[in-house]
Amino acid sequence: MTHQDYLSKEILLWLIFTEIGKYIDIEVIMSEMVKANFQRGKAVNISQYPSFSATGSIKGMKEKFYGKDALLVRCGSYIYNVPSEIYYRAH
Repeated sequence: MTHQDYLSKEILLWLIFTEIGKYIDIEVIMSEMVKANFQRGKAVNISQYPSFSATGSIKGMKEKFYGKDALLVRCGSYIYNVPSEIYYRAH
């Protein structure tokens, strides 16, 4: 993919989201997604797993603490190191 192709796709996506925004409230949708994310995290008791702030460095945490094959899932303001059954359920 050339740089021009990449920009064309970005512009197309921007136009699509701009048009969608005329008909639906994107903030409401994002709010509902966040709510659903918290509910799924609560359902699997995600707080039992090691976590760090979502503002932290995923690369740094993998290198220093969890290992390069760590399966990380974001839920709210935290990123959790979860087992594979939780990771694949989240994706």
